[in-house]
Amino acid sequence: MEDQNFFVDKSLYSPAPPPAIVLRSVNSTTLTSDWKWTNLQRPFFRLYFNEQKGAVISYKKERWPIQPGEAMVIPAWFPFASQCRGQVRHLAAHFDLDHGLTMTPASLRPFSHPLDKTMAEQLQRLSEKLKHRKANGSDYLILNSCIAQTLAHAYIQDQVWQSMLDGASLPSSSLVQASLSFAMTVEGHYLSVDEMAAHVGVSTGHLRRHLQQHLGISPLELLNRHRLRQACLHLRSGLKTLAEISKACGFDDRHYFSRWFRKHMAVTPSSYRDGMHSERHYAFSQKND
Repeated sequence: MEDQNFFVDKSLYSPAPPPAIVLRSVNSTTLTSDWKWTNLQRPFFRLYFNEQKGAVISYKKERWPIQPGEAMVIPAWFPFASQCRGQVRHLAAHFDLDHGLTMTPASLRPFSHPLDKTMAEQLQRLSEKLKHRKANGSDYLILNSCIAQTLAHAYIQDQVWQSMLDGASLPSSSLVQASLSFAMTVEGHYLSVDEMAAHVGVSTGHLRRHLQQHLGISPLELLNRHRLRQACLHLRSGLKTLAEISKACGFDDRHYFSRWFRKHMAVTPSSYRDGMHSERHYAFSQKND
């Protein structure tokens, strides 16, 4: 990967009806053959827009070429692989929906739709502005509009996306909801499966079977997803040291936290944070002007 230009602005919120969109980062880069990953499962939704052919994402036997002039949205926690042939100008946005999702349906898949000529040209200009560090708030409103437009098409054309965007894709089971609430609201402690089971009032075996049946993951995986999300948000913000982030995520040992993070994210916390350094500096300097 080369020619990477990032910008993060935590203050960007979509004025659109729910689910509201919260931009976490915007990245303009030139992809090369280096863009080859086996598991890009991350806690945020993504939007990809490419200006040339050559980049593909895949999951098992399914493949989704990222076509020029199309916007592709990729679900949070979707475990895809990627590869690229040639050089491809690539615009990527990481965003949240106001559901605050720790979970997305396992059946949710990437969705693409062709952009009209005006929107495609606006995204190309945004990519160029990012390259020269000249993007501003109105540019991100355009990006926000593109995400909303793509999600609207997904809502109309795909029942799984529709269910997820309606907030109806997660089981209504009170045990599932209590488990999600426990995992998402407690910070600063290393929560265990035993503590979760005690909190929701069932045995660990019953909790494990229930979450596996309704969510397709174990209680430990649910807790790890919450920890990873919190870790990524802290690392992106740049406001805490690694030791402080480690404690905030419930780890007393910063080195153990680093090993745990690398196991799940395929990069160290330092590498993840350093990849955000330039855009974080730009964001804060803009606020200070």
